Amino acid sequence: MASKNGTIAFIAGALIAYLFVSTSSNTIEEKTVYFQYCSDFQHNVFDCPSRRNVTKKTFKIFIDRQMIVEKGDFFPTVFKSCIVFDKDNWQCEKEKGQTISMTEGNIYNSDGVSVNKEGNRSSLPIFNQISAITYYVFSELEFLNNFK
Repeated sequence: MASKNGTIAFIAGALIAYLFVSTSSNTIEEKTVYFQYCSDFQHNVFDCPSRRNVTKKTFKIFIDRQMIVEKGDFFPTVFKSCIVFDKDNWQCEKEKGQTISMTEGNIYNSDGVSVNKEGNRSSLPIFNQISAITYYVFSELEFLNNFK
């Protein structure tokens, strides 16, 4: 009888621990952001002497853990020193005092140093955030240009 009660207590305790430790799906959100950039990565997107390309970045937002994970091409980048309100409003510290943040769905990266056509340093960003529709139109045009 004691063995049966111990088993029930263990299962009940494990269930309660699981409910408190596990994260609910409502606290994990995903956000994809679309960008246009200069194919010469050094130049800013607004003063590009060559072709412009598009890319996208996907972020997993862990609201309860106050953490952001950026999906990379080869491995993810984890930002742990974050203040997270929701998927469209957060800020994280990066290395060397740099920050990455999102305000009302617009992303800001403090380390975007670029150059203009003349090769002079510019404060204009390397990436420019665009809409999903613009991204897919540019992607299709790039795909069609590859068949010429």
